[in-house]
Amino acid sequence: MKLRKLIAGILAGAMAAALLAGCGGTETGSEGGSNAENDGKMIVASQGPASVLDPQYFTGRDQWIPIMNMFETLISRDENLEIIPKLAKSWEYTDDENKVLVFHLRDDVKFHNGDPMTAEDVIYSFQRAYGSGYAVGKINFVEEDGMTALDDYTVELKLKYPMASALVLLSQTHVCIVNKKVCESLNSNEEFSANPVGTGPFKFKSNVEGGDTVLVANEDYYDGAPAIKELVFHPVGEAANRAIELETGGADYAINLLPTDLERLEGDESVQFYRGLGWEITFVGYNMSKAPFDDVNVRKALSMGLDREAIVKAVFGETGQVLDGPLPSSTWGWYDGVESPAYDPEGAKKLLSESGHGDGLTLEIWTTDSQQKVEIAEIVQNQWAEIGVEAKVQVMESGTFKESTNNGEHQVVISGYGGIGEPDHMLTSLYSSEVSTSNINKLFDDEVDALLLEGRNTLDDTARKEIYKELQLKLLDICPATYLWESETLDAYSTKFKPITYDPCRIPFEKFEFAD
Repeated sequence: MKLRKLIAGILAGAMAAALLAGCGGTETGSEGGSNAENDGKMIVASQGPASVLDPQYFTGRDQWIPIMNMFETLISRDENLEIIPKLAKSWEYTDDENKVLVFHLRDDVKFHNGDPMTAEDVIYSFQRAYGSGYAVGKINFVEEDGMTALDDYTVELKLKYPMASALVLLSQTHVCIVNKKVCESLNSNEEFSANPVGTGPFKFKSNVEGGDTVLVANEDYYDGAPAIKELVFHPVGEAANRAIELETGGADYAINLLPTDLERLEGDESVQFYRGLGWEITFVGYNMSKAPFDDVNVRKALSMGLDREAIVKAVFGETGQVLDGPLPSSTWGWYDGVESPAYDPEGAKKLLSESGHGDGLTLEIWTTDSQQKVEIAEIVQNQWAEIGVEAKVQVMESGTFKESTNNGEHQVVISGYGGIGEPDHMLTSLYSSEVSTSNINKLFDDEVDALLLEGRNTLDDTARKEIYKELQLKLLDICPATYLWESETLDAYSTKFKPITYDPCRIPFEKFEFAD
């Protein structure tokens, strides 16, 4: 073990030297990070380049993180998922049916080009979101022609129906507010993405295709200028290399590390962690529209044949935790009484036999080429072999996987979904009969649909939690999937910055302060 650690250390040092040699002589400090002299800069080792910097048209996390620091929504959520004011200082429903929502805007907000933000910008942004295709799930509960500027700083939204999650959805990045005048002066969305103008704590400076994205502090920010004066997002594809960049001073913040990186960095006194349970889940999904997966006892037998704790430990180490039901535990409305079938190989064999598969079962497991999902598929394959199930693993490119599963061609998948901390969003996406794409389990159940609708239209939080409790228990009984893992954000940053509280909604770089 000591020899392996020594070899690992030598290799890490060699990789670090190679990385630094390729950085064009980047100056670094002995304390880890490029800000040893506190030049006001933070370098963030991101997973990939930010190819799109438009809140209505972005598609990935590498784009989302800089966007959320340049643009803002009317309302936001704090670390406890409570709705808080942002560009709107207050809001209320003005009718008895809770279908007319009025926002009162701040009157001291300016875009980065100096233009004042008004209700016209809000209406334009929402209409732009409606038409983008990427934001439709965040805004389509509003009547498209029901958005009105009552005056320069008052916006009225007419909803299609009472929507309990309306405020949560309106806090999402795809409905950030953009500058109407700037957008209308350009010939394309690509032009806006190349020179974005928002209201947030950081302003756009530059973006190199395939390379660094640079933001600078908005010194006129209405909530006070951030301490970080230049924020550089530097793409580093491999998680291990992002960890090395942090260790050696090439970066001050490393995004989305792996369990192996955690093990190595935990003993480094120049490193601290930004981590907490997230809203992404991983599961084994069964196509209920195909035999034999239309038999609940087959689905339960397959679930009982999996040692979920062992799978999570092997693939995710000490990050995240075993998922016990259809919602991650950090989601509002999660019921702590959920309990998936326990690992019981003998019980699984018995159920399979009673379902007419005593002589065994042959099936295919589909997964994307994600390393972790491939590892899960292989472990599932081996564990199922012990209960008489012969499984073939087929690894697919993500686009092909999505198209094929949308069409319902699969039998069993290793898949996942990312939520927003709101039960209606995740449960509707995965289990509503009205959703043909992300409903990968092909679950079409009238009672589930009725509970989803009831939860969506109930604004009383206590009553709504009871609805989602019933829905979670019903889904466990139906067993459309074997729930495996709920994610954890695992980022790390230099101790030259003061510790910051984990925020499940975003990375608030404007809150970072340099340590004394």
